Amino acid sequence: MVSLRRRITGSERQAFTLVEILLVLAIMVVGTTLFVSNASRLIDGMNEPSVEERVDQAVKRARLMAVTEKSKVWLMFDPEIRALIIRGEDGSELGSFSIGGEDAQDEVMVRFREVQAQPYRSSGVWGMAVELSRDDRGSMEFWPAGFATNCVVEIDDGQGDRIPTRIMYDPFSNARMEADL
Repeated sequence: MVSLRRRITGSERQAFTLVEILLVLAIMVVGTTLFVSNASRLIDGMNEPSVEERVDQAVKRARLMAVTEKSKVWLMFDPEIRALIIRGEDGSELGSFSIGGEDAQDEVMVRFREVQAQPYRSSGVWGMAVELSRDDRGSMEFWPAGFATNCVVEIDDGQGDRIPTRIMYDPFSNARMEADL
């Protein structure tokens, strides 16, 4: 009779023990603490522009400075402070764009390599081939008329196992161009 009564009332139900409940609460507290302590770092990392976006911003700003200042302007990379620097004709710094994080292992390198058109003849037809110089020219030059040196910006992330990212800009409009060099 007792067993029948237990079956009807369902008093043999399985329940969580106090230890299990406290363990789950402790895990939730630790997880929440870790998330909250790193949330600001995660949010800042998501808002930080990429190296390519920084280079685009620097190229646009340098061109604008050359036109508005009515003088030559140079865009160069300083590896010691990991920043793109815009310099005027007198050598003064007109602006800078930091590249990469504050991490000491961040070995980002930006080079400016000259692009040269080389004439060639194939099957009796003359054409032009684009050749990338081996040497880093050190800077990209902008003139007051709004055009710039014909060069490719090469971004090396320092990993050594990847091909550097290459960005080519139109020398007359400074628009980013697709190029396979």
